[in-house]
Amino acid sequence: MQDAKVEISGMAKDGTWLRVQAVLVRDDRDEARKAMLEDPTGPKTLYTIGDGIFEVFKLTQIKALKYSFTKEPEEIA
Repeated sequence: MQDAKVEISGMAKDGTWLRVQAVLVRDDRDEARKAMLEDPTGPKTLYTIGDGIFEVFKLTQIKALKYSFTKEPEEIA
């Protein structure tokens, strides 16, 4: 993977917003794949362990900032 950086953001009803920055790392453990498939929202109808196309990634080097129009950004993770 050439660029494994990811950013996720979302806004709360009070007008603050969260920005999460992280680096993705492939998790090749079958235990991780099994946990994903067992999740009720998981893709168990589409993928199986060992199918060669189902991959799991984990977030590393996580930095989360809470923003507001009235305050300085607050690091929360």
